[in-house]
Amino acid sequence: MNKREYFSAVNEIVKKAIAARIEAQTALDGVEEKISNRRKYSAEHINKVLEPQRRDLRRQINDAADRAKIEVEKLTAAYVAELEAENHLNGGALTEDAQLLSLGVKLRDTDLEKMFDKHAGNFTMQRLIADYADQNGIRIRRAVEYPNGYLIQTVKNVPYVANKSVGWHTRPEFYEQFMGENSELAQIMNG
Repeated sequence: MNKREYFSAVNEIVKKAIAARIEAQTALDGVEEKISNRRKYSAEHINKVLEPQRRDLRRQINDAADRAKIEVEKLTAAYVAELEAENHLNGGALTEDAQLLSLGVKLRDTDLEKMFDKHAGNFTMQRLIADYADQNGIRIRRAVEYPNGYLIQTVKNVPYVANKSVGWHTRPEFYEQFMGENSELAQIMNG
């Protein structure tokens, strides 16, 4: 799955939940109005018909949010696992420079920084160089970044935004601002 497919799937879940909540909320508003009109409906009708309808509609509203939350969390967990799998060390990415790190040659910080820069985009080699520096008490001014670190962090925040969008189903501007086509999140996920 790629980030565009993931975000599209999340959006479908959220839109479906919002629609279900709005539908149930509209029906609930009608029932609430009937309950408040005690002159038109008898106490028996309210207790036997309208109160059970109100409880059922409230449950539907909550269930739609709960289902969406669970679905988004499962989808997110699966996608994060895919992304994190790309961050594992890969023995095939080792170069001849790896031998220098294991031969006992005394390397300086400048040597390690040059080697680190030489292997830009090679997570395995950069990690090996950084670990060598740590083990030998050498400070280098470089940091290993996971290839998908920013994307993983962004994806981990999606369930929160999705849950809030569903929870605030009566405020479509929230959805548009945080998950809509022009949102920052959509730009990251669709870019």
